[in-house]
Amino acid sequence: MSDYLLGRWWSSSLVEKRIKSFGKKISELRNSLEACTDRELGDRVKKLGQSRRRYPQQVEQFLVEAIAALAVVFHRQLGLRAYDVQLVASSALACGYFAEVETGEGKTLSIALAAAYHALGGLPCHIITANDYLAQRDSEYLEPFFRKVGLSVGSVLGEDKDEDRTR
Repeated sequence: MSDYLLGRWWSSSLVEKRIKSFGKKISELRNSLEACTDRELGDRVKKLGQSRRRYPQQVEQFLVEAIAALAVVFHRQLGLRAYDVQLVASSALACGYFAEVETGEGKTLSIALAAAYHALGGLPCHIITANDYLAQRDSEYLEPFFRKVGLSVGSVLGEDKDEDRTR
């Protein structure tokens, strides 16, 4: 796992191929996980979170299965199915890399999957945007997904008072 504050650029085609291979594996596994019941899926996510907490340095070991399971939960909770480009972006973010996602390609979904992956592992995770409207909209929109996988969500807006920021 990286200890980078902002992330890192992938600078080789080898890293790019590895990250893209994660996306392909996640997509394939996600398709098979769609047959799981909500309870089976919830148990799987819970076990993956426990494994992530037990082995926090092994980011990539649990990546494929966890992102695939989280993508299925996301689809069931919010009705959006992650495209391969979003799965690749989630993989890159989860591994500590920057990910460029074009307008309309689903940054919100990509970021939510990567954030949930790290948060399940017990790592504090914050999604930051300078846009108050997006911060509030996305925290409200994503709340059912995060709650379903046992996580909390909130937003801090520019207009919030100091005492409100600490809740």
